[in-house]
Amino acid sequence: MERRGANILVVDDDPAHLARVADQLDDPVFRLRLFDSAPAAWQHLQEDAGPSYDLILLDRVMPEMDGMELLRRIKSDLRFRHTPVVMQTEVGSSEPVSDGLQAGAYYYLNKPCSREVMLATVNAALSRLAFPHEFLAEPDDEMAGDKVFEFSTLREALQLARRLARRCPEPELACMGLGELFINAIEHGNLAISYAEKTALRMDGSWEAEIERRLAAPEHAQRKVRVEVKGGADALTFVISDCGKGFDWQDYLAIAPERAYDPNGRGIAVARALCFSSLEYQGCGNVVVATVSTHAGSRTNAMNQILPDFASTAASGFRLKVMVADDTAVNRQILKVFLERLGYEFLGAGDGTEALATFVRERPDVILMDVMMPQINGYEATRRIRELSGQRWVPVIFVSALDRNDNLIDGLEAGGDDFMSKPINFIVLDAKLRSLYRMVELQRRVEAYREHQEREHALAQEIVERQMARPGLADKCVQHWVLPAQDFSGDIVAAARAADGKLFGMIADGCGHGLAPAISVMPVLSMFYSLVEAATPPELPYLIGELNRQLVATLPRGRFVAAAFLCMDQHSQQADIWVGGIPVLFWLGVDGRVKQRFTSNHLSLGIVDTDAELLSLSRVHWQPGDSFVVCSDGLLESPMLSGEAFGTERFAALLESRPAGVDLLSHVRTGLKVQLADRPPADDISLLVIECPGPA
Repeated sequence: MERRGANILVVDDDPAHLARVADQLDDPVFRLRLFDSAPAAWQHLQEDAGPSYDLILLDRVMPEMDGMELLRRIKSDLRFRHTPVVMQTEVGSSEPVSDGLQAGAYYYLNKPCSREVMLATVNAALSRLAFPHEFLAEPDDEMAGDKVFEFSTLREALQLARRLARRCPEPELACMGLGELFINAIEHGNLAISYAEKTALRMDGSWEAEIERRLAAPEHAQRKVRVEVKGGADALTFVISDCGKGFDWQDYLAIAPERAYDPNGRGIAVARALCFSSLEYQGCGNVVVATVSTHAGSRTNAMNQILPDFASTAASGFRLKVMVADDTAVNRQILKVFLERLGYEFLGAGDGTEALATFVRERPDVILMDVMMPQINGYEATRRIRELSGQRWVPVIFVSALDRNDNLIDGLEAGGDDFMSKPINFIVLDAKLRSLYRMVELQRRVEAYREHQEREHALAQEIVERQMARPGLADKCVQHWVLPAQDFSGDIVAAARAADGKLFGMIADGCGHGLAPAISVMPVLSMFYSLVEAATPPELPYLIGELNRQLVATLPRGRFVAAAFLCMDQHSQQADIWVGGIPVLFWLGVDGRVKQRFTSNHLSLGIVDTDAELLSLSRVHWQPGDSFVVCSDGLLESPMLSGEAFGTERFAALLESRPAGVDLLSHVRTGLKVQLADRPPADDISLLVIECPGPA
């Protein structure tokens, strides 16, 4: 027979033993579901959409609900009455094996057992269930009435069992029972395979091959199993005869404790207890009569008791997201059971590529990373995760069978935070996760606070940028540049034309850099545009006086705003200049040479009350093609590679070195980029250029 896929449920409260069983059954043909408690397993089995299982491996001794209680509940459910249950007990356990067998256990295993014994037991249990659910279809008319059938091979036996079972009220149970009797008739009857021989064949996995070999032998070629079906008013009777010499069938009607740990020898007893109303052997044992009641549910035994459902309680509260990256599905399943038991949320990834995608999509809090994986190994996946995580700390624990010091070093250098060897010590893992839980929870609070601050920060930045982005800065006579040292600039530039056509320009530098100075200069910006764009054009002294009064009244002690103002009249070709706290304002001639420097001759705004001295101006007569340039101290104090400040003289030389046909702003920015080596500024940098046009 071909191997088929099998769904296997494993229930054991010992994570180490769960891991051992999962390793023993690490085969693509087995699909395992692991639970570390009987209540959780029972709740899963009661789910409407829960999967069916071909085999259940059940620990005998467990807290909350022991294996015997779970076994009784399983066997009381019509969906699972036919499912073989292998009960596992510790060596030397005082629990009587007979109790489990009477409750419906089909096999017993001492734990720990070898992989060979485990596979032999599982394959033996599954071999009797190799029946696709075809028998759930409507009964075949050809099977009605009394009939006689013959077969010789395992495939023929299973096909006939399916067909005959359709006539029974509980076809799944009937199919299982008939299959057991048909297979026994072939192997023990026609082919003379003894009990001891079958045990050995099961242990080394050669049972099916030996059956095929003996079927091909000349001495067995004509041997058939004969099945006579008799229909009655209340029952169906199946008389099964083989060509063998018979056996001591009395010993196999019940499961003897001394055979409980063997991989075979209990099929007849299980079929008698679960599948048939009666089961009788005749003569030497080569004829068996099995009867099925045609009234569904008429049989009653200990396995048909109705028991109350178990109500499980789910853990509540903060759940840590733990991603397990491991290319072995069984390892992921083991850790899933363990992590969910502790109340954590499990995320699985089958390789490094999937781990990266899951990390981006789910944002786990902790990662358990296998080292040896296809495509991208654990070290490389961790390096990329560190790049993706940015400032967010996500602890990575490497889990590997490699335990050399260099592996530990490689893991830490790749960005890992800890290292655990396989097999996992679940007590140590629990302690590590509890410690990380506290740190991650604190980090989440910090992240939430930071995200709130970032939203507030973005809103403030948008407000500041909207305040600065005014149409006057797009005037053909104006060029400007602001480079903040942080997200917010404490430097502002402004330009607007008054109703009489005069062009007002301003550069202002709040004390410091960042949000605080940006807030300090906002009143200056608002009042500047409000006064300049008023219906009645202001005079420059009035504008400066009003701004100073506002800042004196609103700025806290120690805060001030350095500023420079220029009012250019195109009709008279005059310019009024005021500099307070800003280092210097340059007047350049048509030839690009510096005609005059206006150094600060006033205090910054917001320090002293407004008086006549504060409002004094400088007036000049400009020529078309002249220009005025003013910058904040952030530009002049920027360090060069030598460590020296860029300074006023270098800035003047840069202004005068502009080639013909190059606009002044682009020339200054290019020159600064070369001399400052493209390093981020230590302070806000701002520059305002106002060019003098020809006559209006």
